[in-house]
Formats: sequence, C-alpha cells, structure tokens
Amino acid sequence: MTIQAVSLLNGIGTLISTMVPYSMMLLLGWTILLIFWFISGAPIGPDAFIKLPM
Repeated sequence: MTIQAVSLLNGIGTLISTMVPYSMMLLLGWTILLIFWFISGAPIGPDAFIKLPM
C-alpha cells in the first residue's frame, strides 16, 4: 500500500476525530486564561476594563 492509497482512504471523519483532542485542549487553555484574566482584574487594553463601571 502506498502513501497515496492510505491518504485516499482517510475521509472527513478521520480528520475530525484527529483534530478533536487539539480543539478541546485549546478550548480548555483559553477558558483557563479567561478565568485567570477575570480573577486578576487585568485590563484588556489601555483604558479598557473588563467590568463596567457602576
């Protein structure tokens, strides 16, 4: 079996099942970063705050 034959057998389902763990880790990482950002109270940018002033 050559590389081309193996590549032709892989479909969209194989691609999705391969990428799901990476997507979940990215989602977890960005969620942790967002939670840390809220807890620390760090501004998003110059003169911008996460919480609206009351």
